Amino acid sequence: MKHTTTSPADDDLRMLLMLTTRQIIRGGDPADFLAWFEKYAPLLAPGLMQQTVDDPIAQRALLVMLGRAIWNRTPVPANRFRPRPLPKPERNAACPCGSGLKYKQCCAGFESLPSPLDNFSFLPMVLDELTASERKELPYSQLNHEELAHVAREWLSEGRPKDAMSLLEGLFRDMDSLDERAESAFDCLLDCYDRCHNPLKKKRLIERGFKAPNKQLRAAAMQRQCCILADRREYDAGWALFQQLQRLTPDDPSLAHLELLMLNGQGKRAMAAERARFWLARLSHNQT
Repeated sequence: MKHTTTSPADDDLRMLLMLTTRQIIRGGDPADFLAWFEKYAPLLAPGLMQQTVDDPIAQRALLVMLGRAIWNRTPVPANRFRPRPLPKPERNAACPCGSGLKYKQCCAGFESLPSPLDNFSFLPMVLDELTASERKELPYSQLNHEELAHVAREWLSEGRPKDAMSLLEGLFRDMDSLDERAESAFDCLLDCYDRCHNPLKKKRLIERGFKAPNKQLRAAAMQRQCCILADRREYDAGWALFQQLQRLTPDDPSLAHLELLMLNGQGKRAMAAERARFWLARLSHNQT
């Protein structure tokens, strides 16, 4: 397992975001939240605060702007998992940090600074605050399906396959309404069934995938079935399905891996090496 090293400030920030997410979901008033954040953030994230200059005014400005940024980016279940952003202060209005200066003379300058939240998703923390039954009633049509797949992958890596499975099963209640953005979630759900030792559910999802209106989802189901046939050493059926895949998605790079997998499984090393050179040339040409 690969381990990454994080700084105390990073750990503090993650803990702070977990607790603030809970606070936002449980409460509804932004003024109360910002007051709570200003009071408790220095206690919850001392490592983060130590990175700021030793200036109480600057620290308070940072707390107010960071609290607003967290509030503005947190999806709220009561708002159908959409954030409820605060209005941006007018440039000539009093700065919300309480400095007594105009916003343009004070915290407006923070807008040009890189935010530690730019690539951060609050959805995993929000979903962790819900019960299993609440997760089953998610407004899937309004959620980012790729982000849902990312959450499920995280839970799977954390040893929570049942939670990941229950999160994604609701998405595939209506396969006809989904497009290629659900492909990653489709693959993840199949992996969940493997981890939960549920081959029947896996088989049924693949069968439904074969009938999906979206060709990328159909291709994902066909690729997974090809792998199953190869594992069973049913290569005639596997190659027949592979030919259908080539007609359906001829430019899909994953066909290279699938073909090489089956050739190697059959012990056809020389042919696999030849096809590997072919795919390398083809994929390199497609990228130019």
